[in-house]
Amino acid sequence: MQKIISLFQKQDLFRTFLFILFAIVMGLVFERFLVNNHLQDQQIEATGQLANIKSNIESAVNLNLNLVEGLSAYIAANPDLTHQEFAKYAAVIVDKNPALRNIAAAPGLVIRYMHPIEGNEAAIGLDYNKNEKQKSAALSAVEKNATIIAGPLELVQGGIAFISRTPVFIKSENADHQNQLWGLISSVLDSDKFYALAGLNNENLDLIVAIRGRDSLGKTGEVFYGDPTLFNKNTVNSSIQLPYGSWYMVAQPKRGWNEDYRGKTLFRIFFVLTLLIISYLLIINKLHQFERVKAEQSAQQANIQKQMAQQASEIKSRFLANMSHELRTPMHAILSFSNLGLKRVEDPKVKGYLEKINTSSTRLTKLIDDLLDLSKLESGKLIPNFEENNITETVLEAIDEISSIANEKKIAIDVNTDKPLIGQFDKSLILRVIINTISNAIKFSENGGRIEIILNQEKTSSTNMLTYAIVDQGVGIPKNELTDIFDSFVQSSKTRYQTGGTGLGLPISQEIIQLHHGEIWAESPPGDQGSGSVIKFNIPVKSPNSA
Repeated sequence: MQKIISLFQKQDLFRTFLFILFAIVMGLVFERFLVNNHLQDQQIEATGQLANIKSNIESAVNLNLNLVEGLSAYIAANPDLTHQEFAKYAAVIVDKNPALRNIAAAPGLVIRYMHPIEGNEAAIGLDYNKNEKQKSAALSAVEKNATIIAGPLELVQGGIAFISRTPVFIKSENADHQNQLWGLISSVLDSDKFYALAGLNNENLDLIVAIRGRDSLGKTGEVFYGDPTLFNKNTVNSSIQLPYGSWYMVAQPKRGWNEDYRGKTLFRIFFVLTLLIISYLLIINKLHQFERVKAEQSAQQANIQKQMAQQASEIKSRFLANMSHELRTPMHAILSFSNLGLKRVEDPKVKGYLEKINTSSTRLTKLIDDLLDLSKLESGKLIPNFEENNITETVLEAIDEISSIANEKKIAIDVNTDKPLIGQFDKSLILRVIINTISNAIKFSENGGRIEIILNQEKTSSTNMLTYAIVDQGVGIPKNELTDIFDSFVQSSKTRYQTGGTGLGLPISQEIIQLHHGEIWAESPPGDQGSGSVIKFNIPVKSPNSA
C-alpha cells in the first residue's frame, strides 16, 4: 500500500478510487444489460418454437374438420346412405389424416356407422343420451349447431383420444321448414399421434410445454398435456383457437431461463474491470512522466489539436453522409454467411452463435435501412406504387404480424370495423406506418392494456379521405411535445428512457403519409380517458395521379 502511495499523489489516489467505483458500477449495469438481452433472445426463440407448434396443431385440427364437413354435407344430401357408402367416404378421410383413429356417424345420436370397424366394435351402438361421460359434449354440439372438440378422454374401445362432434341437419318437409336433426359425426384423433404431428415429441424441441383447456374450455379448462405447475412459472404463451372454444399453451426452455449465463457474464465483467483498472493505473503513472514534456509542447499541441479537430470534423461529415451506404455491403455479407452457416452447421453450440450473429445483424440492418429509407424519403427518391387496396385488411395484416408482441404483454387490440374501406395507396408503405404506430402503442402500454384502432372514410370539402386513429392507454405524450415527436431522432420525454428506439419510426411514417398527400399528427386523449396518446393520419381515397 505504501508503495502505491509513494507512486501516486493523494489527488491521484482519489481519482483512482472514483474510477474504480465508477468501473464497478458500470460493470454491474453492463452485466444486467447482457443478462436481460440474453433473456430477450431466449424469449424470442421460445416464442418462435411455440408458434410452430401452434401452427402444426391448428393445421392438424383444420385438416380433420374440413374433411368431416365434407362428409357432413354428403350425409345431409343422402340421409339414407348405406354402410358401404359411409365406409367408402370415410376411408378417404382416414387415409388423409394420419392422426385419425376412426370416424363414426350416429343417426338419432346412436352410433350405427363406423370406419374402420376393426378395433372399434365396442363403440358401435353407443347411445350418447345414455353415456354420462359423452352426453354433455354431444348435446352441446347439437344445441350450438357447431363442431365441438372434446377430450382428451378415454374411449369405450380403449385408448386416449380427442373427439370432434359435428351435428348433421337435413331439410324437413314440415310446414315450418325447419331443419331436422339427423345425428352426429364423430372423428377420433389419437392423442399420441396428434402430439407427434404437433411436434411436441420432437427431440430437437428445446421447450417444456403444457396445454390446458380440456373439452375446448380454454384457460378455465383442465391441464391435459405437460406439467400443470408450468402455468405458475415465467413462460411464453399462445392460444389455439378451435371451432368452438380454445386451448391455452405455455412453454419455457428445457434448461430454464439464463442457465449459467449470469455466472459466465460476471466472470467476463470481472476480467474486463481488472484490465481497465490496471490500464488506468499505468496511464496515471505515464501521465506523471509526460507532465514536463506536455508543458514544453503545449503551444505545439494546441496547434496540432486544432488541425486534428478540423480534420475530424471533415471526416465526421463525410462519414455521416456515406455511413448508411457503406455499411449495407458488409452487413449483407454477414447476414448471408450467417444464414449459410445456419443451413450447413450441425453443432448446436456453433449454430447458437450463428443465430445470435444473425439476430444482431438483422437489427443493425434494420437501423441502416431506416436511415436509408429516411434519406430516400426526404430526397424524393422513393416513389409510392398507388394501387387499389383495402385499409381494413391492411390493418388486420399489421395486427397479425406483430400479434406475438401484443400477446406477450396481454394487450387487446380492437378494430372498430371489419368492413372494407377501399382506397388507392401503396400497401407496403402504409402497412409500415400502421406497424410503426401499433408497435409504439404496444411498447408504451402497460401489461393487460387495451388499444383501439378507428377506421373510417370521411368526405372533406375537396375530396374523400381514409382516416386512421390509434388510441392507447400508455404513458402519454406531453402537449408541448406532440409535434416534436415527428422530428428525426426525437422521442417523448416520457418514453425516451424506456426503450432502445432511435426515434426514426414516426419521422419515416410522416414522410410516407406526405407522399400520399395526407397528414399525420398526435393528440392527447380526451380528459375523461386519463393517460395515453392518439396518433392519427388521413390519406385521399384516390391517388393524386388518378383521372
